[in-house]
Formats: sequence, structure tokens, C-alpha cells
Amino acid sequence: MRCPRVAFAGLRRRTLEVGRASSSAPGLAWVPPRSDHRVSQQAEVEEGSRPSHRQAQEGRRSQGRSRQLTEQVENLATALLPAKEQEVLRDEMVQELRRRVQVEMPGSDLVTFGSAATGLWLPGRDVDLSLKMPGLHTGRTETKQALHRVASIIYAFSGDKPENRLAAKVPLLRWMPSRVASQETLPCFDITVNNLLAVENSRLVSAYLLAEPLLRQMLVVVKTWASERGINDRSRGTLSSFALTLMAVHLLQRRRVLPSLQDLAILNGDPRHTVMDADCRFSSNTELIEREKSKLASLRTSSNESLGTWLMDFFRYYGVEYKGGVIAIRSGASAAVWRSASYSGQFYFVDNPFEPGKDVANVELGQLVRLREEFRAAHAQLRRGTSAKELCFGHELDD
Repeated sequence: MRCPRVAFAGLRRRTLEVGRASSSAPGLAWVPPRSDHRVSQQAEVEEGSRPSHRQAQEGRRSQGRSRQLTEQVENLATALLPAKEQEVLRDEMVQELRRRVQVEMPGSDLVTFGSAATGLWLPGRDVDLSLKMPGLHTGRTETKQALHRVASIIYAFSGDKPENRLAAKVPLLRWMPSRVASQETLPCFDITVNNLLAVENSRLVSAYLLAEPLLRQMLVVVKTWASERGINDRSRGTLSSFALTLMAVHLLQRRRVLPSLQDLAILNGDPRHTVMDADCRFSSNTELIEREKSKLASLRTSSNESLGTWLMDFFRYYGVEYKGGVIAIRSGASAAVWRSASYSGQFYFVDNPFEPGKDVANVELGQLVRLREEFRAAHAQLRRGTSAKELCFGHELDD
């Protein structure tokens, strides 16, 4: 295992290089962050040797399986994503509430974040809303008062009494509309106050989905699988949807498919975008992103990049190859972050992109073995030919 002091020194050098970069620096290919620095001797030997006839046959079988799995993921994602009518109905409810809040609470706004903002929302899932109140001191008392006002507004136009969850770590209001339209039950709406960094996180995720549109289909399948397996609930010590999204982005950075949009912004000299004392800048320059993707593609040793390959690799990496360390999508993690993540060899530490050192996964120790086994079992099932649909909706954990 690599000495932590050596790892910290390498990370520090890389961070300093980013800080010294000028506006001309994007001419250099960005190097993706890695959570596991250990490479097996067997992998090194295989990488430098000529493939045998048997290896060539296995490669052809692997490519055939990858094509098959890609088609399955595409079909399943299409079936799972909401119909246009469902999205329109959801957005109409948000806009109706937003208009009333703006009238009754001048200067305020209601902003969608999370899956409904990124295009990853699935029918039956909640919709996250943030009440934006500039200048409000977001202490618990002020937050509760603001949510009480929103509850009154909702009751006035809908007759529904939202559920107050004001004692939660992040106080929120849960509105479950009783109205049923077009035979479609409306989703629940979770409303928080000045959840500004969550809004920025959603903007970042949307930028990654724009940079690699196929990522959306992969994430829809991964999130559905995790939900069906009962490991997609942060309140129960398992992985949040945001954590799973960052894990998928990290994987594609390892495969040199995606660059770090935050690192690109720094390398390009983009001005800081500060939200709640956090530097929330990232690149949305399509031309720059595509140029970096092309450079990364030239560095890849494999040309087999597809949805099927990515899904298989996602489960293999997090179930078999991952041996601990920070799962980050930017290069600016601090030594303190590495120390926090290194106390356990199986700790899924998913670094917050705008708050380095904050673990967005926050997996309970009692769930670590289970998570690893779920990832490992999913990889084994896919290798045996299990379809993407069977993987998500099967009920037996097959090792």
C-alpha cells in the first residue's frame, strides 16, 4: 500500500500545479483524480504483453456482451424515465406554487434542485425545492417561520396541510398533493430554505450530463438498481442518489471519458463563483470540454467505451477494485480529506465537490460490507449474462 505521506505529497504537488496554471494551461491534458493508487503486478504485466489467441477470443466475447448490455440499458432507461405528460404536470405544480410564493413573500423565489432539475427524476420520486430568501439569517427559528408561511400558502390554494419536519437536521416541509390529474398521482414536494449549495450541486451534475449525455441512461439504471436493493437511502446509512451520481462521474474520469469541470475552470482562469463561502465555479464551455474529452480519448488504452462497458465497470470497480480512498471528481482534495478516508480500507468516502472534506455518502459502518457485496454481486450477475432489467428488479442476491 502506498505510504500516506507519499500520497499527500503527490496530491499537494498536483494542487499547486493547478493553482499556478495560467489561462493557456488548458492546452495540457487534464489528469483525472484517482481514489485507488494501487495497480496489481498482474495488470502491469498484462498491459505490456501481446494478447494471446485466448485473450483475443475473450475480448470479442466481452465486446459482444457489452453491445448487448448497452441495448438493454438504453431500453430500460427509456421505459423508466417519465413521460412528457408527467414532467409537464410536475412542472406546472412547481410553477403554480412558485407564483404564489413570489406574491405572498416578495423577494423570495422557489428553485428546483436534485433529480427534477438535472433530468434524472423518475416517477414516484420526490421533488426537491429550495425557498430562496436573500438576506435571511438561516437560523432554525427564521427557517421554521419561513416554512410555516409556505405551509399557509399551500393550504390556501390547495386545501392540503403539508407535513412539518422542522426537527430534522435540515428542516423541511413535505407537501403531498391530494389532487389527482390525468389519472397520475402528483409527486411529493420537499421544501427547504436557502439550500443554495444543493442548487449549485444540481447545476454541476447537469453540466456533466450535458458533457456526456449517455451518463443519464447509466445513472437511471444504477439509481433504480440501488433503490430496488434498498441501498439508496442516506437516512438509513446507505448511498444517496447524489453520492451514486458522483461515483459514476468519478468512474468515467478514471476511464478518461470525462474531465473535471471544476479543474477545467481553474486551469482556464475562470473567475470564482462564491456561494456560502464555497468556490462553486466549473466550466460550461462546450468547446473547451470537447477539446479536453478528445485529449483524454487519445490517452485511453481501450476503445471499447459504451453504456454496457461503463455499467459493468461501475460494479466491478466499486465491488472488487476499490480498496479505499477518496472518491472525488476534482483534484483539490486536501491531506485532511485523505486522512479521513483512509482509516478504513473499505470506506466509501465520496467527497463533496464544493465542500472538500465533507463526505456526501456518509455510509454507516454497519452497511459497508453489505454495499460491497451488492456491488460485487451485481458485477457477477452481469458477467453471467443477467439482463439490466433482471439486475434491477430481481429479488435474489446472487453472489
